[in-house]
Amino acid sequence: MENWVTFQTGKDQERFSQVDFRHEFEFGITDKLQLSVYVADWQYQSGFAGQRSGFAYSASAVEAIYNLSNPVADPVGFSLYEEVKVGDRLIESESKLIAQKNFGPLIAAYNATLEAVWQGDHLQEREGEFQQAFGLSYEFSPVFSVGIEALHEIVFEEWGDGETVQNFFVGPNISVRRGRCFATVTALAQATLCLLGILGCQTSSYGPAPVTTELIRAGATRHANEETLREGRRLFVSRCIECHTLPVVSRYSASAWPHLVDKMAGRADLKSTERNAVVAYILAAHVQTK
Repeated sequence: MENWVTFQTGKDQERFSQVDFRHEFEFGITDKLQLSVYVADWQYQSGFAGQRSGFAYSASAVEAIYNLSNPVADPVGFSLYEEVKVGDRLIESESKLIAQKNFGPLIAAYNATLEAVWQGDHLQEREGEFQQAFGLSYEFSPVFSVGIEALHEIVFEEWGDGETVQNFFVGPNISVRRGRCFATVTALAQATLCLLGILGCQTSSYGPAPVTTELIRAGATRHANEETLREGRRLFVSRCIECHTLPVVSRYSASAWPHLVDKMAGRADLKSTERNAVVAYILAAHVQTK
């Protein structure tokens, strides 16, 4: 049995925090086949503007891993991984090819992942993602290891190739084990690259853009005043993070954002004026990314 806890916090007009929980049971079916059941993914959140603090259920999942070869006895260890997750207006499929090679205390690992997500009231919203991850870890002792990880992902909105996004993460990790308990700390820095047809690279900044004089000027071209932009940013930060990580505004084109906000407005419980404020803020911030 494994229990996972992820904590995230931030501050906009006020500080907010969220704790995500996952409870997993693993079963050894054969020497090569492992089955896992994620009983429940749930969360506790507090401090989100306009939202009550409390608990919420997210999803449950089933996972299977089949080992094709052993990373110690064979030249390279290979495994196949499949996970199916079902939740509130959500179905997600995740397939992986896992490779690992042990060089004594040094371990090299590679994952290739294809993920498909259907969500929304009628599961009409869909998205695909392809990830490649590589890691090196060195075991200094049976209870302590240090390594580095790199992750490259390509996001396909609506499974189209007209506009895709590439993200790259890299950073160190440290693992400490005591008996059957262990803790891992990983710090990954992110860069986001936008691809519109032909590869064009652009690095994103962390967090949503503040409402500066430049952003107000950009909003004025679309008849949005400072009050509307500040309200749009507040809603963007507090509501859009309830179902997923906060998206980078440069991830989609200016013409695509109003349609995307329309699709999400129902799930985020946005009124018409609130939806318009969010769109105004995103489009103004989008101008600054050019």
